[in-house]
Amino acid sequence: MQREPIARWTQGRISLLGDAAHATLPFLAQGAVHSIEDGMVLSRCLEAASASGVPAALARYEAVRIERTSRMVRGATANTDRFHSRELATEASAELYLQREWSAEPIFERYDWLYSYDANTAPI
Repeated sequence: MQREPIARWTQGRISLLGDAAHATLPFLAQGAVHSIEDGMVLSRCLEAASASGVPAALARYEAVRIERTSRMVRGATANTDRFHSRELATEASAELYLQREWSAEPIFERYDWLYSYDANTAPI
C-alpha cells in the first residue's frame, strides 16, 4: 500500500519508529533500515537528554529523521514505476532503459545519499 510520509509521529512522551512512523513500499529495500536507523538516532537523542527532557529528545529524534525517512518512502514509491516499467517489455527497449536507469552513474546519483548515511554519526 502506497502512502505519503506522515508529517508527525511524536507527541509528548510517545513516538513511533520504523514502519509505524514511515511505512514504505519494498522497492528501496529500506524497511528494516528505517527501524535500525531510527533506533540508533532515538537512543542517541535520549542519551543526550536529561530525564525530564524526554519529550524534547523525542521531538529532536523526529526532527532529525523526518527528511531522510520521507525521502526513503518517496524513493521506494518512485522505484515502483522504475521496476515495473513498460520499457522492460522488449529486449531493445529494455537494454536502453537499463543503461539509462541502472548504469553506475544514475545509480550513484539516485542512491549515494541513502548508503552514505551513518546513524552513529549523523547530526542530532
